[in-house]
Amino acid sequence: MNDENAFSHIKTPITPDGRTGFNERGNLMAWTAPDESGAQSGYYIADVRPYKCYICDRGWGNTTEELLNQTQDASHPGQYMHKTCLYGHQKLVSRNQITDSLIAAGFLFDMTEIPARYPGSTPWQRVSVLLGDPDRTDSSFRIVMGRRRHVWELRLHGAGDLSDKFEDVKETKGYQEQSKEDPELGPYYLVHAWETDQMIDYLSRFWSAIPGLTPR
Repeated sequence: MNDENAFSHIKTPITPDGRTGFNERGNLMAWTAPDESGAQSGYYIADVRPYKCYICDRGWGNTTEELLNQTQDASHPGQYMHKTCLYGHQKLVSRNQITDSLIAAGFLFDMTEIPARYPGSTPWQRVSVLLGDPDRTDSSFRIVMGRRRHVWELRLHGAGDLSDKFEDVKETKGYQEQSKEDPELGPYYLVHAWETDQMIDYLSRFWSAIPGLTPR
């Protein structure tokens, strides 16, 4: 909610800045600091002061910023976490799943974290595919990977001259031949994987289509 007289809703402040407190109905509210136009946003929040974060095992300080940094596990009511802790956990899990899937598919690679290609997602990874020679030569192929809501998105860059080798990929569920181009890496093949096993299968097909690779 937005309100020019934000503090008028709070009858019993609990933070020194007065932006968080209970309203006349006993609901706990927190208001953001005014933006450049002076507008504020208000939220109903849980009183997490008696709890500890399920992830980091630390509590919440008595400030508006800390009390706004909260979320709850929908499947376990009353189990609270810092939003920042949950994001960090999801980021680590995503990176580990990508790494494990690339290894399972047989790739040698270098991986660089990049901004998410989809709003609200954890950071994506740009994978440089390496050849199997002693010098680990860069193959010039790139795989850009990350979460997109409930699916994994895999983009293979550098495959423009390999279209005849992707017939098996094209037959898989989730394949799309993307006509758009990434501003940095150019055109790409794109597939969506709903499960980790499916992601490994797609990556294995990519591996088979790229020349010069040798098994790990």
